[in-house]
Amino acid sequence: MTGGVFTFSVSLYLHLNLAVPVLILLVIHVLIGLKAALTRWGVEEARLLNVVLIALGLFVTALIILARYLIF
Repeated sequence: MTGGVFTFSVSLYLHLNLAVPVLILLVIHVLIGLKAALTRWGVEEARLLNVVLIALGLFVTALIILARYLIF
């Protein structure tokens, strides 16, 4: 499964403990890219855009945490 780099127990431990932080960093990365794209397309209300993107980021982060710790 891991090509012999890690044992199964180590790879399972890393997967279970790093999945949420990596997904949250991915959300931050996507939101920064989205802000840059919207700014290039001419969206000028910077404060409103920041509020909307922060709200979207918090919502997605809450969904990730909810799915990881409360559902599964």
